[in-house]
Amino acid sequence: MSEFPKKVKVEHKKGLGLIREIANIIGSSLDLDLLFERILDASIRFSNANTGSVLLLDPEKKELRLVKARGISDEVVKDFRLRLGQGISGYVAKTGRSLLVPDVDKEPRFIRLRKKVKSELVVPIYGQGQIIGVVSVDSLEKDAFNEEQLEVLEAVASLAGQAILNAQVFKEREQKIRELDLLNRLNQIFTQSLDLREIFDQVVKALKKELKMERATLVLLDTDTGELEIKIADGLTEEQIRRGRYRVGEGITGEVVRSGKAIGIPDISKEPRFLDRTGARAQIKHLKTISFMCVPIKIKDQVV
Repeated sequence: MSEFPKKVKVEHKKGLGLIREIANIIGSSLDLDLLFERILDASIRFSNANTGSVLLLDPEKKELRLVKARGISDEVVKDFRLRLGQGISGYVAKTGRSLLVPDVDKEPRFIRLRKKVKSELVVPIYGQGQIIGVVSVDSLEKDAFNEEQLEVLEAVASLAGQAILNAQVFKEREQKIRELDLLNRLNQIFTQSLDLREIFDQVVKALKKELKMERATLVLLDTDTGELEIKIADGLTEEQIRRGRYRVGEGITGEVVRSGKAIGIPDISKEPRFLDRTGARAQIKHLKTISFMCVPIKIKDQVV
């Protein structure tokens, strides 16, 4: 008997084993990150790939976000985005058709994130009939993947799709519960005291637990000077507090007061409007990314 039929039987047996493994994973966890990790690792192991990734589709932005990867640094994973239709993964997400690439050097759509990758297999993830992402596996060898592996990974991605949707709904509900709990705690704080310092300290304590904050400030408008001043702060020195003065419309804080709308900045190092007069970058330099959020305080629709 030739080796080919034996190889097909082995692949078929491995494929059935993978599908059973994914079914067990789906039934045992609603943790999104754990789902991505186990689905990706099982797919890489089954296909004898060297690396791989899971990307989720943001339908509003029409882009893919890298949520889990093997063989890529955490920094790349955090920031990597693909437009719908861009690259091999973007093509698969746009068309819904899997793509087996035996030689990536001959594929003009290939975007290289990993050195020495020679072949790639990408399948779409469907959830409730809609494409919600893709699974990609890569090899350092050419012609590393076959049609049977493609079909098995398509089945795995189909199973994973509904599990991902279920986990997303569960995560959203958990987040809503946490938000309601936080609002209830804040409401209790506001009704229990009239002392501004005490209220600020209690609010910051509650927010630190929920938002993992490093610093916080209460900035009020001085009606005499027309300037915004830090009145109370947590995590700032007296000198930093003195430097924290802004004109209305100046920087992010000034813009929030001018517009009456909250502003959230994912990474202040990439935001030119962030003036950093209190030295946040230097003080929290142990963090790879520093985010910033500023919300207006209003009395009768007037920002104070």
